[in-house]
Amino acid sequence: MPSPKWLIASRSESETLSIGLVLATIARPGDLIAIDGPLGAGKTRLVRGLALGLGFDAGVVSSPTYVVVNEYVRGAGGGEADEPIRLFHADAYRLTSAEDLDSLGWERIIDGSAIVAIEWAERIAPALVEAETQRGLSVWRVRMEPVADETAGEGMTLRRVTIEPPRAGAWAAREGAVELRRLAAVLGEGASRGGHGQRLPRGWARCPSTGKPVPPDSPTFPFADDRARLADLGRWMSGAYTISRQLTQEDEDKATGA
Repeated sequence: MPSPKWLIASRSESETLSIGLVLATIARPGDLIAIDGPLGAGKTRLVRGLALGLGFDAGVVSSPTYVVVNEYVRGAGGGEADEPIRLFHADAYRLTSAEDLDSLGWERIIDGSAIVAIEWAERIAPALVEAETQRGLSVWRVRMEPVADETAGEGMTLRRVTIEPPRAGAWAAREGAVELRRLAAVLGEGASRGGHGQRLPRGWARCPSTGKPVPPDSPTFPFADDRARLADLGRWMSGAYTISRQLTQEDEDKATGA
């Protein structure tokens, strides 16, 4: 049976970040996340979401175009509960040969002890095939493409993200597989962004005004946008909401983000 393939439509940086967050719930040491797409497709943003989901400070994650590979480690304690989490973030844009990989310490990167995210992965495709077929590592293939879309709002860029899981099916039993399916149901191409019956990925909320799913990193969370937030405030001010106490200035400040 062929592996499934998910087509996800990201309409904001927050949604792109959320794809990385969900991949963090399913990725395990020994997994390679091979990311391809043109400049500006959101590859580094997705890796920031992956890092954030693994417990790293996403603010320190930058494109390793010139240093080629960055390594992040946290939780290097002594007990079993403090097993370190390691993430390699590589950029293969400037690599041209297997010798270039060797100079990076490729053997250490794919020794199975770390999660590895690789931008411009198609440039080292033979090495990825070898890691998958000869070493038994799991390779996730992610393709990101900016596309024109008349339904996208002003200032929004639609990115088509294709996620192809490893060919071996062991990933399907991981806990994060449920989160990935939920994300695909919410952001899948052609999926309704309303649908109150949908189960949302972890950390998401449903906008109180529009009912639309809202990713956790959205600047207007839990509202879909500023208009939805103001509409909700208007309902409070007009008395459309019934509350057991009088509305205070503090409530208004919270609603407006003051």
